[in-house]
Amino acid sequence: MKDKNALDKPYAMLLKQGSTDAFDYFFYKYVDLVFQFSKSYLKSDFEAEEITQQVFIKLWERKASIDPNQVFKSYLFKIVINTIRDTFNAKTKENHFKLEISDYVDEKKEPGHEANFHQYLTILDELIEKLPEKRKEVFILHKKQGLTIHEIAGFLKLSPKTVENTYSSAIKELRKGFADRNISGLILLYSLRFNRINLFA
Repeated sequence: MKDKNALDKPYAMLLKQGSTDAFDYFFYKYVDLVFQFSKSYLKSDFEAEEITQQVFIKLWERKASIDPNQVFKSYLFKIVINTIRDTFNAKTKENHFKLEISDYVDEKKEPGHEANFHQYLTILDELIEKLPEKRKEVFILHKKQGLTIHEIAGFLKLSPKTVENTYSSAIKELRKGFADRNISGLILLYSLRFNRINLFA
């Protein structure tokens, strides 16, 4: 029987060294699994998407501490569980996430991957504009205006579940848009976080 970590190990070594290609390998391999696991605890697509974004940003920020010899999936899900626990323990949602995006851009030195973060934000805005009207409206109300699921539901006169499903569909569509352009999943996650501080208002 093959070592469960055999396929992940070389990518874990590359991720530890700062490879965004290795990050994408893990992001696209595990993102749906992390989302479903988070949803099983939170019972909400809306909250599970938030947790999923946090988990993969933490994975990138903690890449230097990765031990390539451990089972990567176990390492990742420790981050997931701790993030869910923090969410349960917090009295309010995280509103002061400090994004070290300038350091990330300065450190990104891989050939053929010149970082132009404003360009990525422009692409994100273009993709948002192309979303179906209701998905776009829900996404903007949450990410740019900071409204909660219940506030959005009340404002749009929709059920909270409908808002959750609409937001989840919007995120998946944006994720696909970045993937189709061969843009790193990491860039998408940081763009979503950065977008929340109302750059385009």
